[in-house]
Amino acid sequence: MTAVALLALGVAALAPLVLATQRVPRWVSQWAAPLVGLAALAVAAVAGSATTPVKGFALGATLVLCAAAATTGGAPMVLAAFRIARRQPDSGDDPRPEAGPLRGGRVIGLLERAAVAAAILAGWPEGIAVV
Repeated sequence: MTAVALLALGVAALAPLVLATQRVPRWVSQWAAPLVGLAALAVAAVAGSATTPVKGFALGATLVLCAAAATTGGAPMVLAAFRIARRQPDSGDDPRPEAGPLRGGRVIGLLERAAVAAAILAGWPEGIAVV
């Protein structure tokens, strides 16, 4: 079951990168990436809870894959949340903001998600306040 959990974490980390390429239809990158990521995380949670605590390489691989899944998997979740928020009737005067992200916004978001994941995995939740 540990291998299944690690494989599912790997899928959760890589799915947003693979599904965000220009070769897939737009709806796939908008909706399939968050859904595949959530499904992979659910499989990893179920498989991880059905196994004994890991040590050594498996522990290191689990920590690295968790941080990678949190970092890369957060991007499609944020975009999906923004799409849902734009559809709300009380979303403001102009529901269609300018196209494109702010300069550096994606990189900052990736770094913030990586820092939050590292703080939580290190057992230092106070580190979230530093971010």
